[in-house]
Amino acid sequence: MNQHELLKILTPPPDPVAIGSVSGWRAVEDRIGLALPSDYKWFISVYGAGIVEAAELVVFSPFAADDLTSLDSWISYHRSYEIEMQDYGFDVPPPGLLPWAKDSTRGTCLWDTKSGDPEIWGVFVLLQEIMEVYPDNMTTFLYKLLTGARESIVYRAPLDPRLPTRYRPVSQ
Repeated sequence: MNQHELLKILTPPPDPVAIGSVSGWRAVEDRIGLALPSDYKWFISVYGAGIVEAAELVVFSPFAADDLTSLDSWISYHRSYEIEMQDYGFDVPPPGLLPWAKDSTRGTCLWDTKSGDPEIWGVFVLLQEIMEVYPDNMTTFLYKLLTGARESIVYRAPLDPRLPTRYRPVSQ
């Protein structure tokens, strides 16, 4: 799947927010200590921080200032959640997961960063005790989810075709 296929089914907003810049991406990657996938950088540069309405999926941007869509806020939250779960003796998700989106039911989409190469990171979807693992990159995962080519317990996919396939920016 290429980005043009996603553009055909998910129209970018006319005024995306928190899209960043080339120098901004370098600073983000230095700050978090990881290179990020090129398809994610493309997605943020075109769509910005916002919500995929059909899946009620909030996509985080490292350039967002609000807690709802800030990648940094969700990385911090995810790490504190893992520590809290360990402190209480619960099973925790595998190490090396980095969040990139969440939904209205507390499901979280994460990358599996253990390979080191961001271009081959797969997608983990976590919702309480449910964990789904997909070999897709972020944009392929979204495309398959929105077109019904991806089955998911968490997202009740295929999605209801009556729901709008829109991307709504989250105002800053």
